[in-house]
Amino acid sequence: MSADDDGYTHRPGAARESDDDGDRGEDLQGAHPEAADRSVGSRGWVLLGVLAFSLIGAPLLILFRPPSLPYWAALLALPMLPAILLGAVGVWATTRP
Repeated sequence: MSADDDGYTHRPGAARESDDDGDRGEDLQGAHPEAADRSVGSRGWVLLGVLAFSLIGAPLLILFRPPSLPYWAALLALPMLPAILLGAVGVWATTRP
């Protein structure tokens, strides 16, 4: 099969070849790291707060569980709080509107 057929032909370095308009593939490289916005933002701080709760607050909540909650329920149900929160907030924090 030749390169002129309708089939796919892999050419190493094809992303670096010049296009018809003379572009040398600069748009494929992405933004320069210094030009990107690297601030944490409000979503990052919320994620950091949930992470702190998951690492510090939830274990303390399990350790000092309410007296009305049985110990086995504390070991099974209370770890689900940080798991659900981390999953939901992690997805929310990494998606951009």
